[in-house]
Amino acid sequence: MNRKMLCLRDARVVTLVVVLVLTAAVGFPDKDLMDIRRETGAILEWDPWSQKGVFLKDGIALAFRVGLSWAVIDYDQSLDIGMVTREGGSVRFTDEGAARISAVLGESRSAGVSQRVGTIMIDPGHGGRDPGAVGEHVFDGKRVVVLEKDIVLDIGKRLYAMLTDNFPDKRILMTRDQDVFIKLEERPAMANAAFPEDPDIMLFVSIHANSVAFRTKPSGFEVWVLPKEEERNVLSDATTPSGDRDTKPIFNAMLDEQISRESVVLADGILDGLEVHVGDRSPNRGMLEESWFVVRHARMPAVLVEVGFISNPTEARRLIRPAYLNDITHGIYDGLSEFIRWFESSPGLAQ
Repeated sequence: MNRKMLCLRDARVVTLVVVLVLTAAVGFPDKDLMDIRRETGAILEWDPWSQKGVFLKDGIALAFRVGLSWAVIDYDQSLDIGMVTREGGSVRFTDEGAARISAVLGESRSAGVSQRVGTIMIDPGHGGRDPGAVGEHVFDGKRVVVLEKDIVLDIGKRLYAMLTDNFPDKRILMTRDQDVFIKLEERPAMANAAFPEDPDIMLFVSIHANSVAFRTKPSGFEVWVLPKEEERNVLSDATTPSGDRDTKPIFNAMLDEQISRESVVLADGILDGLEVHVGDRSPNRGMLEESWFVVRHARMPAVLVEVGFISNPTEARRLIRPAYLNDITHGIYDGLSEFIRWFESSPGLAQ
């Protein structure tokens, strides 16, 4: 081998060494997603379509996304982890970023401070000068006016009593406990203002009764959640990763996705509870999506429950009977209880 070739070879070796050193210095993606999962023992939720994932371990949630250089801890704190990239089917982290993730997941909360449901806001719809749906029927020869505001207030008060009796460790609130008018925008605002301190979360349940003009056949109960394509504004201007306001939309989307997932679980539980307690008399119309104001503006898992149709004379007759209202209350209560059990059964996080 001549001197010129030796020099070229040595130059390539030196160049390779320099590249390797520089690569290590800038944090070249060197740790796979599954490596971190195995090393930390965390539960991994990964969505290949949105390129987002969440590590769950011992009461801590750490969310990340391909193309971002930071993660979100418990949906309210940011952590610099270096750029997350994807190489073929492998999601890669820098060594330093992986080490920071492992350190956070290794902290684990003690059982005494695990995340839990701390507050439940019950929202009986309408009230005062706003009667809500109105049904006029003749029962046993007498004209009876059935008002939505009265039915949902009755259920709300029963639910409040049931929850306070069985969950003395939780704060149970109502937007109204009397026949008073409350502006629509005030209802989610009351819930947002009462949000408990971390790591506790809050649930919002708005109770209503249905009606269809000039139609008496529709009947049944249903639970509504916010449409998947609609995003809540769940962050204040001050709550952004590392003070970077440009990242607020992504940060907001991560938190909203978690709230939406929990809202669906809550809706499922309430539907199951109502099915058990009144499903033999009232059809289950399932989970539906709509951008109801109170659900859209609540910064927490939120659902709107329609307990039946006042416009249907058979259902309206049931809805004015205390025993039936008690059955409905038991159904909603069971759904809330199931959500609490689901959410609090793991060390601080729903799985």
